[in-house]
Amino acid sequence: MKSSDGSPRDKNLLSRSLIAACTDNDVNTVRRLLVEGNSLNEATEEGDSLLSLACSAGYFELAQVLLAMSAQVDDRGQKNDCTPLMEAASAGHVEIIELLFKHGADVNAQSSTGNTPLMYACAGGHEKAVKLLLDQGAKVEDHNENGHTPLMEAASAGHVGVAKVSRTCGSDCPLSPDHSARLDNFRNDST
Repeated sequence: MKSSDGSPRDKNLLSRSLIAACTDNDVNTVRRLLVEGNSLNEATEEGDSLLSLACSAGYFELAQVLLAMSAQVDDRGQKNDCTPLMEAASAGHVEIIELLFKHGADVNAQSSTGNTPLMYACAGGHEKAVKLLLDQGAKVEDHNENGHTPLMEAASAGHVGVAKVSRTCGSDCPLSPDHSARLDNFRNDST
């Protein structure tokens, strides 16, 4: 690929431009750069995929464009850790979660520490995201490397509403006395 003066383009500059355009939610520039041949497999300095960047920031239209251009829905980036669904669940971006499911995202994928999208949504206190993930078959009994279930993640952060949703959707995992006490304290503080 050559620039307007006929010289070869600097691939690193193009990559930075694509990442910058994604970071800025500049959908038109992203489209143009991808059509010009930039790779969807570029990663941020942190090692996140472009789709993960869009999903964590809540950039719905950008996520649509990246998926339409064949971004991998479960791409874990160079860090090989969190999927775009985990990023969207962590931030509570329900519309993006729905979009990812339409493209076949794995509702029960696990990070390197064993966390699932449901655990991230519970820890963040995102009730709507939790309900959506549960409706899509998220497992309520999974444990991360700390032995925590999604319900325990909600309890640790004091998210009473999320804990109630988890309980009504089949989480029979007993809470430790510490987790139960935290929920009780938060419940009492909110009344």
